[in-house]
Amino acid sequence: MDDLTLRYYDAEMRYLLEAGEEFARAHPEQAAMLNLDKAGARDPYVERLFEGFAFLMGRLREKAR
Repeated sequence: MDDLTLRYYDAEMRYLLEAGEEFARAHPEQAAMLNLDKAGARDPYVERLFEGFAFLMGRLREKAR
């Protein structure tokens, strides 16, 4: 993975983690079901989903550049 893709991936992951925290504050019951309310104890399937989405969005941003 080249540096630009990695930079975009990192930016997307930061955004998703921040959005997850915001979602957890707004919807605590749903966030608890996904373990979004516990730092470091996230649902591994949700974590993989975030990583896959961040990778795809990073590649898309790189190609759209």
